[in-house]
Amino acid sequence: IDPAPRANLELTRTLGGERRGSLLDAIDLTVTAAGSRLLAQRLAAPLTDTATIAHRLDAVSAFVADTAARDDLRAVLRAAPDLSRALA
Repeated sequence: IDPAPRANLELTRTLGGERRGSLLDAIDLTVTAAGSRLLAQRLAAPLTDTATIAHRLDAVSAFVADTAARDDLRAVLRAAPDLSRALA
């Protein structure tokens, strides 16, 4: 997505420059900073390959169907350090 449409869509920041009120703010239910950064990256550069999209949707469907696995993974992720930030 080009910069002007991305800005007007307010994907990660509002036109005023704030995160609050953006699409990212509305949908970000991640439990880690790394997850939030990844979500922002994926909003800014959406997939175009149908096979990759289907693979990602299958993964999402699996976690929607298995609440226990999703809750367990969220608990593990909450306790995990921010490795990408530490490596930078």
